[in-house]
Amino acid sequence: MGIFDFGKTTTETSKQRFVVAKGNAKLKEQLKGEVENRESRFAKELGEQHPFDYIQTENLYKTFGLVTGVIDKYVDFIVSGGFYVKAEESPQGANAETIIEDYFRDIQFDSLLRAWVKEALIKGSGYLELAGNKEEVPEEMKVLDAKWMYLKRDNFGKLEAINQIKLNKRGTTQIISKKDFISFKPYEVAVLNFNKIGDMAYGLGIVEPAIKTINDFLGANKAMHKMLDRKANSPIHAKLGDLDKDIIPTAEDVSTFGQELQTLTNETEWATGPDVSFNVLDFGNVGDKFARVLDSDNDILFAAFQVPEVLLGRGNIPEGLAKVQLEAFDRNIKSKQAEIEKVIEEQIIRRILIANGIDVHVEFEWGMPSEEDKNLRLTKVTELLRLGPFMLNPSTVLELEREALRLLELDVDKITPPDIERAEQEAQSQPVVPGAQRKAAEKLREIKALKELHKDHYHIERMDFTQDYSLKEWLGFNYLDYIKHIIDQVRNDGFDDLVATSAIDLEAGKFTSEQVEELRDIMTDGFAKQKTINEIASEIEEKVTPGDSWALKDGKFELDKDGNRRLAVSAVFRPNLIARTESTRLAANGAIANYTDNGIESVRYISALSQRTCSVCDALNGEIFPVNESYGIIPVHPNCRCTFSAVTLLD
Repeated sequence: MGIFDFGKTTTETSKQRFVVAKGNAKLKEQLKGEVENRESRFAKELGEQHPFDYIQTENLYKTFGLVTGVIDKYVDFIVSGGFYVKAEESPQGANAETIIEDYFRDIQFDSLLRAWVKEALIKGSGYLELAGNKEEVPEEMKVLDAKWMYLKRDNFGKLEAINQIKLNKRGTTQIISKKDFISFKPYEVAVLNFNKIGDMAYGLGIVEPAIKTINDFLGANKAMHKMLDRKANSPIHAKLGDLDKDIIPTAEDVSTFGQELQTLTNETEWATGPDVSFNVLDFGNVGDKFARVLDSDNDILFAAFQVPEVLLGRGNIPEGLAKVQLEAFDRNIKSKQAEIEKVIEEQIIRRILIANGIDVHVEFEWGMPSEEDKNLRLTKVTELLRLGPFMLNPSTVLELEREALRLLELDVDKITPPDIERAEQEAQSQPVVPGAQRKAAEKLREIKALKELHKDHYHIERMDFTQDYSLKEWLGFNYLDYIKHIIDQVRNDGFDDLVATSAIDLEAGKFTSEQVEELRDIMTDGFAKQKTINEIASEIEEKVTPGDSWALKDGKFELDKDGNRRLAVSAVFRPNLIARTESTRLAANGAIANYTDNGIESVRYISALSQRTCSVCDALNGEIFPVNESYGIIPVHPNCRCTFSAVTLLD
């Protein structure tokens, strides 16, 4: 069921879409058939009459145990397995799932869903009010009593309004004019219909189709109890007098004895003369006769409700028949779940997605995902997280992390939003906890794999290239203290990530040896003369003239979904990107060389903590590495601003 198939209505049977376009003037002209519109007898503006007495079916649920059990069993089987939402595999899809699931949890949708479904089963139609405007996420939801709800349609069946009768102070209704009812727009109420026939405005539910059988059953049951009450204990016939002995009682004698007989109980002792005799009358087993009638009505009721008898305590059902009934009931449940899915997706989820500016296909699913499904999804989420924050925006990374925690059934709320986390970290020092760091070798392997994965993926959309920085500002330390070693690094560096070593490298935008030498001169001069990042970038653009950079993988061009080469970095951004990234790399290597010359054995990774700090650099903050193994770690990614500090005995 497509949520963002805007301008379409869909009917779905096995995930196959049958689409009819809306808003087509020609289509409107072609559809000439009118629908039966039974206007309310008491107010034309109110809407169409209910197809049956909702009060009667509601009372049956409240007072007739079989109906109560049937309805509750339906609700349990439809709802109790839980639900989740499933979106297309993409960062936006993961974000949509999180937003919707968090929303459903916040408003306690599971409880609302039970009441809504129960209302529709009993009265044919359930009404769920959605607060707020059409373009807003519903702030609240409330299940409305179907007894007081009426649908108003035009002659072609288009829903115009949903009206609710106002109850007066005595809890009764009197409809005279529009002031006596509340009118809702169609998007303000999600309407759920069960067992809707043809062009009916309302559903029939599952109680009304069985009403005649229910009345027959209740009538027979009442008659049986009345008869049993009168005839369960065999009646006694008392005979007064003896004709053979010419003893004839008077009418007064019979009346008096009859009144005394009313006080006869099992605890009463009676003494009579010879003119009184007692006979016990036997009318046969009256209960068996009624039982056969009630069993027949019971069978018809179960057939009408389509609920397996075994589910309601009738244990004398053959195993084969019980299995067939359960399979049929399962299909019945799934068909009702499909109706609910359609309404939730089109009238609730769609509003949430639109309000959040998300355009992605989302489905409402019953039951919780299997362990296999969860593991598969966890694998995909993990793969996306490996792309890193320089390929995914911070909010997407956060949502993917939340999704991973949910799949692992861990506490999602323990993730702190990046902006709050950055502010907290910037407000405090970053102490090194002894033994907290993982082994340097393990960390180095991770960094190497990460850098290899992203070496051609320079995603720079999040960087503000209009802002200029001095080298000191950009690097975060006074590089002049290390200037000799930095210049040495520039003069001897091979610029391995930028230089082309094959024809395909050149075609992908990597540099010739001449371009590398121009870059070397520019970086040497930039550090020596304390130029700004933008000044260095301008010289790179003028003298090196870098073109577009195309993504490579395993010595071949990466292709997009359309089969075209995937652009890694536009030529527009490359000069500034190179200036920033290479300044960080050369300065970090120069600092390491300086530490080595001064007998420093270990260095500490220092992240440039800010709102732009990625989760990778954040995790590395405070990590300690052997100084001789630290070359090439920084930058972890393009535009990285991290550095190293010396670890001394004082540390």
